[in-house]
Amino acid sequence: MKNVSPSLSIVVPVLNEALLIDSTLSHISHFAPNCLVLVVDGGSTDGTYELVCAHPSQPRVLQVKGGRHMQLNMAQQNCITDIIVFWSVDVRCAGDVESAIQKAVQAGASHGCVYQRSAGRRPVYRWQDVWSRVRARWTGGAYMDQMPFFVRQRLQVLGGFSPYGSYDTAEAGSRMRSGGNFVVAHIIAVSSCRSWESVGFLRQMLRSHVCRFRYLWSLIRH
Repeated sequence: MKNVSPSLSIVVPVLNEALLIDSTLSHISHFAPNCLVLVVDGGSTDGTYELVCAHPSQPRVLQVKGGRHMQLNMAQQNCITDIIVFWSVDVRCAGDVESAIQKAVQAGASHGCVYQRSAGRRPVYRWQDVWSRVRARWTGGAYMDQMPFFVRQRLQVLGGFSPYGSYDTAEAGSRMRSGGNFVVAHIIAVSSCRSWESVGFLRQMLRSHVCRFRYLWSLIRH
């Protein structure tokens, strides 16, 4: 039986990820064996939910529709650990995830992320890696492929996540920046770059900016 740590949960939001979910859960169970794993399914129709339920690591499984922010909010409402880490299904890392993030929180972090590295070999991805770290430190918010983490009590006070598409975790971190302390934990997460490859680098960047501008516009309106 897995010895579950009382301090850290890993949340994996999924929607039709049958091709990746099994290997992702096996990867997490290897590099974060003492963490509680919670998979939140957004209404998959490709067998993802059944694969999660059948996985030998026995993660907790929840289902909710309405967008990824709904999945993230349900996860943080059902976690009882001190720290919540959000893990994208296409991210892989090497090293002691639990120890690296716990050290960051013990050093005073209210939220943060890890060092993200793109699996793509084109030079543009190296630029993207550097920019993602600069942007995260500047704004206090990180995207899902940067494995964002939050102290649960601070996240609950914040009110959870808002419907800003792929900008949901970054927007929450930006709001937490006031009175919080953003830290980059010393561990590397490698992102597959599948969204960048499938729609094109410029188009994906435009999509990210649209989500960010929706958030900025909401600030202007209010």
